[in-house]
Amino acid sequence: LWVCAGTSFFLLVFNPLLGIRDWDLLCLPAVPLALAAGLALARVLPGAGGKAFLRTLALAAAAHAATWVWINSDISRGVQFLDRVAEADCHLDTGKFTLASMLHERGFFRKAIRQYRLVESSDRFKMQKSRFNLGNCFFNLEMPDSIIFYLSGFEKGYMVSAVVKDYDMILSLAWDMKCRSDSATSYFLAPRRLGLELDEAHRTKWAEMMTRLADCYEKKLLQDPADIDAQLFFLRLYTLKREDDKLADVYQRLLAHYYSLEQWNRLLQFADLCGHRVYLEKMLSEALAQHPEAARRPDVSP
Repeated sequence: LWVCAGTSFFLLVFNPLLGIRDWDLLCLPAVPLALAAGLALARVLPGAGGKAFLRTLALAAAAHAATWVWINSDISRGVQFLDRVAEADCHLDTGKFTLASMLHERGFFRKAIRQYRLVESSDRFKMQKSRFNLGNCFFNLEMPDSIIFYLSGFEKGYMVSAVVKDYDMILSLAWDMKCRSDSATSYFLAPRRLGLELDEAHRTKWAEMMTRLADCYEKKLLQDPADIDAQLFFLRLYTLKREDDKLADVYQRLLAHYYSLEQWNRLLQFADLCGHRVYLEKMLSEALAQHPEAARRPDVSP
């Protein structure tokens, strides 16, 4: 048995709570233990009866090993297995959160949602992280109402700076999925109000998603060429894609339509926050020409 001393020690001292699949860690130590047990039984149970017993035991062990290989050799089967037993898991919320994160990263969003919902931790940061990740899962499933439900209740005080851009991007796109450009524009401008610049990865992903959502706003423009929500959508899209010619065309079209003073304020603030100052003077002049009764000029962010 001295051959098994090292692995036996491993079994006793290395047993982290990794969730319902702890026994995976024990497969390697079990090999020398099983061999030692087999040799011991062969000596204790001599004769034909002993050999028959050992063959039966070996067959049972092989069936168990085959089940393990079948489950673990395919990620989809493994996830289905985890999903069936997840609610009976008696381990800590740390394990549930870790499992949900692993499912999330591998694209099993519906399974991840189920696990995130099982997390009930006293750790407020972890609970908020679960809430944000739930919104992210629903974003990947393109379910805007659920995105808005989870992320609108997210406590911004728990956001690290790396999450701020994702938060605003996801909520902006969720409102665009509902064809609500006013709310989408508000979240689009939020990082700029904080002086944050979008990196290329965020810019590209955001633009790709918006391009897929353009049909709703194109229909709005066909019904009403002056529709401010549609105009703001395409201003945001071409800003992300850095298509200056198309951006200039939208700004030029704005000058041909009548807008209320509040709508001009929205357009002017957008241009100012996005650094489109070259268009501000003409827009301001047109706004004042349409509203000469205004006691002061439309507000422009400093």
